[in-house]
Amino acid sequence: MTCALAFLDVRSRVRGWLSVGLALGAALLAFVALVGYVSGITSLYDVSHLTQMAVPTAIAFILIAVAIACARPKVGPMRLVLSDTVGGKVMRLLFPTMLAVPIIVGTLRIAAQDVGVISADTGTWL
Repeated sequence: MTCALAFLDVRSRVRGWLSVGLALGAALLAFVALVGYVSGITSLYDVSHLTQMAVPTAIAFILIAVAIACARPKVGPMRLVLSDTVGGKVMRLLFPTMLAVPIIVGTLRIAAQDVGVISADTGTWL
């Protein structure tokens, strides 16, 4: 996050992409930790037995990454997301779906395996 903030005002052709890319990398790690908490898979948020990422920390990382991405809306990937073009509209429509569907399907798969409705092989295939 510190590097993303440091590169936020760097004057170059890739400045918008560099800071947002670094911030979204940190947000991805936090999102994986949240998925681990939701699905009950401790290996996703428990790096070692000495340290874990807490839920408030993961949420804060995601919010800070969104704030860094929205800090310069005229450059980088936010220019596409906020545009009135078809690409911007599709991105705004499909991005929440892209995040929610794998989590819902994965959680249902784990629940079905725990109950015994599907076997482990079928669950892996799904």
